[in-house]
Amino acid sequence: MSCAVRRKTAITLGCLERTTGTCRTPLTIAQDACVIFAGTLRFPRRLGRVVSLLALGHEPQPMKEGGMHTTSPDEMDRVLDEHFAYEAAHDLEGVMTTFADDAQLDVVGFPTGPRRGTEQIRDLYEQMYKLLDQEEARPLHRYHGEEFLVDETIWSGQFDGVLVGAEGHRGHVSFRLLHVLEFRDGLIARENVWLDSETIRRQLLSGDG
Repeated sequence: MSCAVRRKTAITLGCLERTTGTCRTPLTIAQDACVIFAGTLRFPRRLGRVVSLLALGHEPQPMKEGGMHTTSPDEMDRVLDEHFAYEAAHDLEGVMTTFADDAQLDVVGFPTGPRRGTEQIRDLYEQMYKLLDQEEARPLHRYHGEEFLVDETIWSGQFDGVLVGAEGHRGHVSFRLLHVLEFRDGLIARENVWLDSETIRRQLLSGDG
């Protein structure tokens, strides 16, 4: 049988078995291996993202000591862009694929407080989707560090004033939004969100949005 795709170098995709933080059984494609994808394959979320990158022609990033995947700036950008696109489309299932299972989400100042884990994060999104509707998110600045990203965006859309102490007012607003995100194994492990609450409140109360 002929082989259409052969690996030029070995790649470690992830870990099948882990003991006390150490990877005992890595999932590896060996050098010169014939790579065949047949039918529909279902992968755990973290490995699925790596396989998706391979299918798109992207090389996975190296792994840290202990089998942890190192998230490159380009991969962080891709994950966050997917995250924002899912949010804008109110695609909750898509949003959840960008979070680690034990992720923490903290929209600073919101009465809900920080949320941890997929169930609590899903519940927060279900609440937020009833109170706001994004029309545009225009990026301003993005800064990268080791496994973290800071993003500044201009957010525009419909916003319910109950979130910023302007109950009974809902309308179009435009404001600066700051995200600080930590990544682990190519997924969002922690997301902190700051929004310009005073600008939102002023626009809602004055009708200048």
